[in-house]
Amino acid sequence: MLEEVAYWDSDDFWSNAGLTATAWIRAVAEHRDLPLTELVRRLRAAAEGAG
Repeated sequence: MLEEVAYWDSDDFWSNAGLTATAWIRAVAEHRDLPLTELVRRLRAAAEGAG
C-alpha cells in the first residue's frame, strides 16, 4: 500500500483521512439508526473518558 500513497503530499493524506473519517462516522450512524449528532456526542464522551 505504501507504493500507492507514497506520491501523495501530506495535505492530500490528511484531506483523505478527514473525508474517510466523515464517511465512516456517517455510515455507522446510519447503520445504528442514530442521528449523526447523537453518535458524535457518544464518540466525544468516549474519547474524553479515555483520556
